[in-house]
Amino acid sequence: MSIIGNRYSRALYEAASETKATTQELDSISQVMEYLSAALEVSKEFGLVLKSPTITDEEKLKVLEDMIAKQNAPAIVGRFFALLAKKGRLSSLEEIAADFAQVRLEAEGAILGKVESADALKDTDLEDLARAFTKKMGKRVVFKTSINPDLLAGMKVTVSGVTYDGSMRAQLNQVGERLTQGTRKGMY
Repeated sequence: MSIIGNRYSRALYEAASETKATTQELDSISQVMEYLSAALEVSKEFGLVLKSPTITDEEKLKVLEDMIAKQNAPAIVGRFFALLAKKGRLSSLEEIAADFAQVRLEAEGAILGKVESADALKDTDLEDLARAFTKKMGKRVVFKTSINPDLLAGMKVTVSGVTYDGSMRAQLNQVGERLTQGTRKGMY
């Protein structure tokens, strides 16, 4: 989490909470932030627009307003983007959008974890994993997933800064290290 991303995403969450936002409204805000985060990942041009010093904050705000109008976002999201424009922080929207889910989960007493797998996980497998880590951590754990074919098979799970690596790549690396160490020991 970046300092700016954390600060502004926390401000958005607190502002929504102060207005007595329902769970459905908070879900809608989360969906908009996830949508923007995904759009920024997919479209480098969109990120460049938000970071460009030659494009005015008003023009950037118009682009964002057009995007969120399609998402039926709560009014607080539009006001939040206007605040970011006024403060000159639209260029930080990528960090803010990425941090919002974690801020919300922490405020609700949960933890955001990451699962990186070689192939897409079934929903039931992800639910089982979340249940197991919820039991282990003593707090509800929600996972953000990503696919990394370099893992070959298996998955890497990161929760509260600790990574559990059960990927085929990690296992092959361990075998390679053991073979290398065994060979070195035999040489002397």
